[in-house]
Amino acid sequence: MKYFLRALIFLFVAAGFFFVETGFAEESSWWNNQWGYRKKVAFDTTKTGSDIAENLVGAPVLLRLHSGNFDFTKALDDGSDIRFIKGDDETDLKHHIEYYDSIDEIGLVWVNVPMILAGSDQDYIRMYYGNKNAMGGQDAAGTYDVNQVAVYHFSEMENLPEDSTAYKNNAGSFMGTQGLPSVVGNGVSLNGAGDRIMIPSSPSLSFKDGITFSLWVKLLMPQDDSCLFAMNSEGRTLEVRVDESKIYVLLKEGDNIINSLEKTADVSTDKWRHFAFTAATKQRITIFLDSLKITWTDIDSFSFENVTDISIGSDVKGEACFSGDIDEINISNLVRSDAWIRALYASQAPDSLMCGFVEEEIYEGGGLPTFYFATIAKNISLDGLIIIGILIIFAVMSWIVMIGKSFNLWYIEKDDRAFMGSFRDSRPVPREEDEDTDYPSSVLYRIYAAGWREFNTMAHGDSIEEISGDAEKAGVKISKKALEKVKNALERSYAEEARALNSWMVLLTMAITGGPFLGLLGTVWGVMNTFASLAEAGEASITAIAPGVSSALATTVFGLIVAIPALFGYNYLAVKVRKATGEMDLFMDELTTMFEQYEEQEK
Repeated sequence: MKYFLRALIFLFVAAGFFFVETGFAEESSWWNNQWGYRKKVAFDTTKTGSDIAENLVGAPVLLRLHSGNFDFTKALDDGSDIRFIKGDDETDLKHHIEYYDSIDEIGLVWVNVPMILAGSDQDYIRMYYGNKNAMGGQDAAGTYDVNQVAVYHFSEMENLPEDSTAYKNNAGSFMGTQGLPSVVGNGVSLNGAGDRIMIPSSPSLSFKDGITFSLWVKLLMPQDDSCLFAMNSEGRTLEVRVDESKIYVLLKEGDNIINSLEKTADVSTDKWRHFAFTAATKQRITIFLDSLKITWTDIDSFSFENVTDISIGSDVKGEACFSGDIDEINISNLVRSDAWIRALYASQAPDSLMCGFVEEEIYEGGGLPTFYFATIAKNISLDGLIIIGILIIFAVMSWIVMIGKSFNLWYIEKDDRAFMGSFRDSRPVPREEDEDTDYPSSVLYRIYAAGWREFNTMAHGDSIEEISGDAEKAGVKISKKALEKVKNALERSYAEEARALNSWMVLLTMAITGGPFLGLLGTVWGVMNTFASLAEAGEASITAIAPGVSSALATTVFGLIVAIPALFGYNYLAVKVRKATGEMDLFMDELTTMFEQYEEQEK
């Protein structure tokens, strides 16, 4: 039992080292070792940073790359090897590149960040790059949530402005100047003489739950009550107007003004300003300038559900045209929070304090290959977990047997050598069973002691000391029948020791033969379930099949993990047991010969 306790202690210590090493590995884990470099992109939402007071979910964040924070020589010329990974170094984040120039070393990349914590400077994602074999990776539509129904970057040098969201609400017509340097890459300029952008109606442009509209705007001159944005819904019109340099919202029914916000938001001239407004049906309209709430008013009976046209740069009739530059239009079909608008402004502003880049890390290489343990574990089904649980029990039990018996056989071999040295010199006197012995693990000593005790009993009361000292001088003789009892005692002790040496070995044979079959059972069952689910769904693809098959094959792997160590351990222990048994056979013959010299001869 003490050897099994030692084996358990050894396993716990080994497991402790494993988990400690695993902890350090996670700290320096690498998403994919085919990417040679990475950087942390940290978010500062504290009051000294971007000052965002609410957690943001799924916000599109602009990252500005330049020579001061990114080494363009380490990425592909078009930036197609750039990837963004969540802080867990597992989750791939949706992103797309608006502009990337490796010669001038400028890049504009939009990333959908699942969660940005409020009032924190500890939140971050990681940017990976440096894989010359990387392909694709961008997903413009996935960068935006379902409520963003139109986003225009105005990065086109010609053709109509395109919507970057999944709804593809591209402009139906456009008059203006494209490709002009702007606050975020390129923008467009409207000349106030008929230039405008028309967005045709579509099912996605329904604002029954409200609307959030934002853009960057720069006035080229004071305006004569021009219209920056207008949308029509069943004869009712919402217009964003600029009078001189004051921007405000106007609600009209036909030609009649229903409501008008105060002209308190001053955008000035020759300066980029971020403007936004939110409007909830039959609730409130609010104006934001550079993410600060400027003014608001309640509305009682205005609906934005059935929008027919959206015009940017004039009213829906093409009148009251706007003169100035615009960039980064963002339209959502619900009322965004103040924090959301703050994040739009904070990440897009040229002097943004929201995003920061931390020192570059280099993948050292030459370490362990990439394993996908976490991915496999997440996809293992319940039946697979049951079989793996049984296999783990088998594995632990077989490892305890192997380690325990290895310790046991090592002590037996050591004490056997010590005993045989003493036996050759003086034939030590066996002690009583309740006393400590000098050879606690020696099987040879226990056989020797069992024979001597039986011999002493048969020697008619002569003391052990007298017999073991010089039996011939003491005149000790035993009958042939008594000698047979001594031999029986030796054989009985031999059988007990041989049985002890071979104990628990059957568990290793069960692990060797049963482990692979249990693993195969889990694999066949898992593959069968995978194809059954595909048949039920009526759809097949590699992404649908791969998780189930990897889960199924995991049981075979665990079966082999059980069987292979047990196979090597069994062969090693079997050799050691045969060696110990052979030495017991030889020692038995020697003892038998020794005791036969005291046989009383018949007259």
